[in-house]
Amino acid sequence: MKRIDIYFLLLATILLLAGAVLGIVMGSSEDFRLTPVHAHLNLAGWASLALFGLVYRAYPELAQNRLAVFHFILSASSAVLLPVGIG
Repeated sequence: MKRIDIYFLLLATILLLAGAVLGIVMGSSEDFRLTPVHAHLNLAGWASLALFGLVYRAYPELAQNRLAVFHFILSASSAVLLPVGIG
């Protein structure tokens, strides 16, 4: 992938929005059963993926490695599937 940092940051933004919307919905309905899902969307999703994206942006030579694509696939699928498994 040519600009893997953009893919990490884009997915991180999507998961941040999903976590924020889930938090707003939980707060407005006062039903906090999905608090672990909300926390993992924000931490495992937004924080981790954004950090990975910023590292790849700061060190573009890391993105040239084929392992970077595997890193994106593994971390992106994990960040999405982990909250689904918790819920």
